Amino acid sequence: MLAQKHTTFIDLIRTRNPDNLEKIILCMKLLATTDAIDKSCAEKLDCHQLSESRLLLLTLLNEKGALTPQTAAEFCGVTKATMTQQINTLFKDQLIDKQSIEEDRRKYLLMITGKGQQVITKALAEHTAWIEKVTSSLSDSEMDQLSEILAKIKHNIR
Repeated sequence: MLAQKHTTFIDLIRTRNPDNLEKIILCMKLLATTDAIDKSCAEKLDCHQLSESRLLLLTLLNEKGALTPQTAAEFCGVTKATMTQQINTLFKDQLIDKQSIEEDRRKYLLMITGKGQQVITKALAEHTAWIEKVTSSLSDSEMDQLSEILAKIKHNIR
């Protein structure tokens, strides 16, 4: 279950601080799990030539309609530079289009294309099914417990 980097870290820590070893191992298991989720997610979306952030932008444009790059960046929680990279990739792949704003030709709106809508329909359905599968073996009670545990862990992160 643990990646080599996690195992190596545990082995190095084992000689220094064995009192906290169980907590360290558990944290390494959590990191390994999140790494596996990220890797699987990337693999699932790669068949559509998408990343999670590009999927989010396409979904946002599909649901909200035309947006400025600044507004899209705010919704996605990324910098303007990161958004520019996403826009350039999606534009090159003809999944989004840019429309100039008449009042200020330097500004433009982003819109999803027909091709983008086709991609998002299939990719979003597959992505949603994959997300549901990740937690499908957990009962409602276990989901509640996991949610509480993750909230406690996040609270401890500084």
